Amino acid sequence: MKCLFIHTGHDGAITIVDNKEIIVHHQIDRFNRFKHSALPSHGLLERIQNLNINFDLIYITFLDEDNTTLIWLKLLQQYNLSKNVKIYYSLQHHKYHAYTTLYTTGAKNIFIFDRVGSNINNSMEQESCFKDMELVKTNYKRGDQYKGLGWRYTEATVELGFGEHGDAKTMAYAEHNDLARQAQNSFEQESLKMISSHFKGEVGLGGGCTQNVINNSKLNQKFKIKACPFNGDFGISLGAANSYFNNQLKPFNKINMGFDLKYDHNLKTVSVFPEEVARILKTDVVAIMQGPSEQGQRGLGFRSLLANPLDPKCKDKINAIKKREWFRPFACSILHEHGENYLEDYFYSPYMMYVFKCKSQDMVNVCSKSNTTRAQSVKEGHYYDLMKSFYDITNCPFVLNTSLNLPGHVLVETFDDLRYMLTQVPLKYVYLPEMKKLIVNENR
Repeated sequence: MKCLFIHTGHDGAITIVDNKEIIVHHQIDRFNRFKHSALPSHGLLERIQNLNINFDLIYITFLDEDNTTLIWLKLLQQYNLSKNVKIYYSLQHHKYHAYTTLYTTGAKNIFIFDRVGSNINNSMEQESCFKDMELVKTNYKRGDQYKGLGWRYTEATVELGFGEHGDAKTMAYAEHNDLARQAQNSFEQESLKMISSHFKGEVGLGGGCTQNVINNSKLNQKFKIKACPFNGDFGISLGAANSYFNNQLKPFNKINMGFDLKYDHNLKTVSVFPEEVARILKTDVVAIMQGPSEQGQRGLGFRSLLANPLDPKCKDKINAIKKREWFRPFACSILHEHGENYLEDYFYSPYMMYVFKCKSQDMVNVCSKSNTTRAQSVKEGHYYDLMKSFYDITNCPFVLNTSLNLPGHVLVETFDDLRYMLTQVPLKYVYLPEMKKLIVNENR
């Protein structure tokens, strides 16, 4: 059976399934280039059309009835993707968050919390508990009667001037500001209390609030936490697919489930080996771009900006490109086999969903004020080969890693996006490991 699942609410995504195998899972805003938007684009619809799949079913989820769904229906028809196809609609928002968490973590006892769930009869889901995938408790916001954990955290975020999608900034600012600290502490204490009242042992976390990696790590001290990497609404279409197929999708094994990268550029390149790129990385910022992009907010070695963490000017070099706020720390990618030597209570963490205490002064440029870092474990692939080469010449098994994007923009998806970025920021080198090529931006 061939199915197209679409989430048309904010942070929308599409998931294509063929014979219970996920062919593509891709965020919509990577194509329309409007952060958090689920508006369809001709580029995305052309990519779907070019797969030449005759769908048996189209399944649409949404937060409430708005024009975005109607636009999708019109364009699906225009691209001849919905002719003689059954179309279903669903509003089971937290249920699909739970099924995404089940698919990616295997946890059957799940806590879902987000800022705003779906609008059901003028009520918004705030926190939901699932035991063996059966819903046992949901807190709703009805008018001003109840404000959930995520809702109150966002209120503080807006008051701080970061906007309604700036919760990550509040988390980082909590080490420097009383209001942010109060919001973070309250969020941690209340989520612990709420989870403790329903669960023991292993707990899967899902929903947008799972982006709070500090809270994930605090909870992990009391429970065996499994944090869903597709935690935001960009995972809803995936959860709808897993729910529809009754958790019988072929196993989850990677986060870069987007469309293949088309190497359709005319940018100047030179042939390189990982060792040569590592030597450049020792002194300069290098972007890495390869294959289908990682889905989510974080660059994980498929669309990443890298810098030498031992370079005292590394943050300045990255900030010339990223223009991040002074209080926001940078994360690191670390060779898995060296994790225990540099991070306290280390465990394999491939999706940057947890923070760890740093053991070494060498990590000062990838640590927060509290001496923690959000770490990505790397143990295979082209990214590993580059990092291993970097280790061989520096004796440093980690690199500063941040997402490949302009400030406030979505991650680079195509070479058109990259070409535009190269005209805007002082980025000279982009490594294409699949091609063994290095783009050299001579204008920078």
